[in-house]
Amino acid sequence: MDRDELVRYLDAYLRIQDFPQDPSLNGLQVEGKRTVRKVGAAVDAGEAIFRKALEEEVDFLIVHHGLFWGKPFPIVGHHKRRLETLFQGGINLYAAHLPLDAHEEVGNNFVLARELGLVALTPWDVGVKGRFLQPTPLLQVADRLGQLTGMQPLVHQGGLDHVETVILVSGSVVLLALRSEHATRSLGPRSLKGLPDPVPTSEVEWSAAVAS
Repeated sequence: MDRDELVRYLDAYLRIQDFPQDPSLNGLQVEGKRTVRKVGAAVDAGEAIFRKALEEEVDFLIVHHGLFWGKPFPIVGHHKRRLETLFQGGINLYAAHLPLDAHEEVGNNFVLARELGLVALTPWDVGVKGRFLQPTPLLQVADRLGQLTGMQPLVHQGGLDHVETVILVSGSVVLLALRSEHATRSLGPRSLKGLPDPVPTSEVEWSAAVAS
C-alpha cells in the first residue's frame, strides 16, 4: 500500500485535525518507506519497540505516545538512537494520542466501555459516558476492570455498593467514575464529584519518561 494513501486514510478515520489542543504531534511523525507491506502498533515510541519493529520488518508503526510533544529537544542520546533505528529500517512512525482516546469505534475509552458491558454510550470530553442495564455491584465492576486491564483498580470508598452510570477517561491518570442515584464513587486516584464537568488529563510527562 502507498504510505501517503494510508496516512490520508488514518488522518480522516481518526479525525486528527479535530484535536488542536493535543500537545502530541498527531499524524505521520517520521517518514520512511513509500511502500507499506507490514504495519505494527504499540503504545509508546520507545527504543526497544523500534528495535522490535526493525527485527519484524515493519514498514509502518502506529503508536499512541509518539516522539514529539510540542517542545524542541536535541537529537542526542536515546533520541538519536530511536531515530537512527527508524531510519535504518525505513520505518514510518505515525502517532495518534487524543484522537485515539476519543474515537468511538476503536478508541481506548469506548472499547473498554463496551467490554465492561455499558450501553447508551456517548462522548464525554475525550472519554465516554454509559450505563449498566441494571445496578451492578461496585466490586464486580472493579474485578472486571482488573481483568480487562491487567491492573488492580484502586477503589475509593463512599456512596452506595451498586452503580449505574459510568464515565471513563483514560490518560496519565485513568479515571472511572461510577454514579448511582444518590452517590458517586471512583476507581482511580482522583475524585470526580464535580460531574459532569470535564476532567482534563495529560500524558506528556509520563510519556516522555517512558520513552527515555
